[in-house]
Amino acid sequence: MSRRRRILIRTTDPLAYEVLAALRIAALAHGSGPGTKQVEAQQSLRESKPWLTTAEAAERLGISDRAVRKRIARGRLPAMSCGGRWLVNHHHVRIAQTLD
Repeated sequence: MSRRRRILIRTTDPLAYEVLAALRIAALAHGSGPGTKQVEAQQSLRESKPWLTTAEAAERLGISDRAVRKRIARGRLPAMSCGGRWLVNHHHVRIAQTLD
């Protein structure tokens, strides 16, 4: 947080300033540093990706992308449309793997 913003918060909302200051002191005492490590956060996000594209689901199921879309159209594989493409929950892919 910038110095200017801290001063603005201190004058407009003293309670918020006290809470933020206490959190910063606690973080420094804990040794976590001033922020999060972006690289680690991005890697863990990739590993625990809850939604898969149809191509990713097809790769895990060992079938074609078109076959995944057919299963979605027939209601055999739950999915949601997002921005013109289908996203499949990784739990549903695991279930489909056990049923095949």
